Amino acid sequence: MIMLLGLALVGCPDPRQTGYSAAETSAVPVAATVTPTADGLVQNAVPYDICADLANWVRPAPEVQQQTLQQDPRYSNDLETEPLRTLSEQFWTQPVITFTTYGLSARLEPMNLSGVWTATDQIEPCYTGDRPLAINQGDWAEVWIIGHRLSGLEWSNGQYQLTVEPASKGLQVVQFERQEAQAVLTVVATTSGGEPVPAISGDW
Repeated sequence: MIMLLGLALVGCPDPRQTGYSAAETSAVPVAATVTPTADGLVQNAVPYDICADLANWVRPAPEVQQQTLQQDPRYSNDLETEPLRTLSEQFWTQPVITFTTYGLSARLEPMNLSGVWTATDQIEPCYTGDRPLAINQGDWAEVWIIGHRLSGLEWSNGQYQLTVEPASKGLQVVQFERQEAQAVLTVVATTSGGEPVPAISGDW
């Protein structure tokens, strides 16, 4: 029986616009800055690493995804029953997925149901060194950005503001310094034009 935890759905950034550049899987930190807004609120730029940038990645074809899940004993008998059905649909369609913990068991559902299982080897460098420990201790968090590219990440008014731009393909794994200690991240993602982008947050 699959144990699933609660989800938080909220609205949903190209690193070059924040003074950041990275190779396909290299991680380069972004310095934090403070920007006052027109209404007087202070927005803090959040330091982050794009530890994997797979510009040509796409989700597997729907028929390949379905066949793969049906052949997996973990899912085969429950794909059309709740809560797995809804969870599978959410991970398969959401362009922004956030994490507050790291562990193989914690990543199974997001990895498998989103289609990111096809990029396992490419994103493995994100979990070397002390970064997994920093995530589990609550110092860092992680977000997967699918079919979009990151152009900004700020902490404002008690929530993370992600700015992303649509792309025809691509997967970015972004790890960032946390500004709070909540169990579930409050993330709002939009395009630079203010168009909401769906995001799914949880403690998987």
